[in-house]
This record gives sequence, structure tokens and C-alpha cells, in this order.
Amino acid sequence: MAGDFPRKFLLPGDVYVAKEPTHISTVLGSCVGILLYDAAAGIGGMNHFLMDGAPGSSDVNPLRYAEPAFETLVARMIIAGARERNLVAKVFGGAQLSPRPTLAHLRIGERNIAAARELLREQGITVKASALGGTVGRKVIMESHTGNVWVKELRSG
Repeated sequence: MAGDFPRKFLLPGDVYVAKEPTHISTVLGSCVGILLYDAAAGIGGMNHFLMDGAPGSSDVNPLRYAEPAFETLVARMIIAGARERNLVAKVFGGAQLSPRPTLAHLRIGERNIAAARELLREQGITVKASALGGTVGRKVIMESHTGNVWVKELRSG
């Protein structure tokens, strides 16, 4: 990673957009991170959501869900100066980390991947790169002003 830029680490339910060069990072398991970039504006952003769909009325942080996390990311990109027609995406995460049958049958990672793909398709945003599914987590770092992304698989042991 080149440059000594500010760093922003996202936790589940976070959304961040940078107008100035920033390294935005997160760690994803079954969660999914959608990264958006506008090359003309040099603006990049990322979300980190835990669950597909939209939240119920009693949820404390609706940004933990795919739909509001994505809508918020797009809105913040536009507010920062990006143009919707220039947005491209990179998508990561959605692993199946639990071998336990009680959790594996929920297929949270698969559902999150499907939600991300559908939201991007509906918005007409092209996916330029992805690393989705599998059985390992990933650390993702985005250079906001270039759209460059580094991904490291996190294996136990």
C-alpha cells in the first residue's frame, strides 16, 4: 500500500466515504462489504453489512442490513461529489465460516452475497472485482482516491 494516508477501520454496520485520500479497511466473514468508486471524482467509499434485506422497526442500527447500508453508501458518495453514472463496485465477503449445522443452514453469507448483487444490479452499478463466498474471512483495504483494493484471506492456525 502506497502513501501515508489517514486510515478508517469499519465495524459491522459502518458506512464511510472519503473525498480525501484515505485507506478504508474492514474484516469480513459472512458479512459483505460493498466498495464504490468514482474515478472522475477520486471519491471512494465502503460499507460493512451483516444481514440481507431491511431491518425491522426495533433495530438499533439499520446500517447492519444490506438495503439501508447500500442506500446510505450511494447517497453519501453523491453528497461527497461522485456521480451515480460513474460509480463502479468491488464486493467482498459472504464466507460460510461456521461448520456447525445449526448455523450453516442459515446460509447468511450466501444471502448477503445475493443481496449485494441484487442491489447493485437494480442500481445499474458495474462490479469490477469481487472475492465472495468460500470458508475463510478476508481483510479488505481500499485506497479511496484510486479505487485500488488489497484483500488478504484470513486462515486459522
